[in-house]
Amino acid sequence: MPETMTALLRMPITNVFGQGDYSVTLHLGSEKSPVNLLLDTGSSTLVVKAPPTKQTLIKN
Repeated sequence: MPETMTALLRMPITNVFGQGDYSVTLHLGSEKSPVNLLLDTGSSTLVVKAPPTKQTLIKN
């Protein structure tokens, strides 16, 4: 079974982008691209799907 990593992250929220819903701006990836996320107050899980990456096998 894979290990699960859990971290607590506190972020300021606003209701500007959601027009009444709560939202937060996340900066994702190595380029820190901003993403406005609408928050579901009934959920405790956030999943971010990453694009596929090319894996390189290093032989010694």
